[in-house]
Amino acid sequence: MTAADAMPIDIDQLNPGTAVVDLVLKPANPPLLKAAQEMDCRTANGNTVLAAQVDLIADFFLIARGEINRHPLLTTGCYARDKPL
Repeated sequence: MTAADAMPIDIDQLNPGTAVVDLVLKPANPPLLKAAQEMDCRTANGNTVLAAQVDLIADFFLIARGEINRHPLLTTGCYARDKPL
């Protein structure tokens, strides 16, 4: 998303305190979130949403926290890691 892109919603409809989420990863603070912040809205960007999903993704693949470094997908072939996560 760039500054030249149109707003995906009518920001005039936002009220202070409204939660606004933009899943765009780059830029970290896209125009929609900048506008929402100026209106005193609560915001979350794509990085915030992605970070919140990490544990859920690990649970889905049955990878317990602390054991992810021993998971076969991360210890063999092109996915092998030299250092623990």
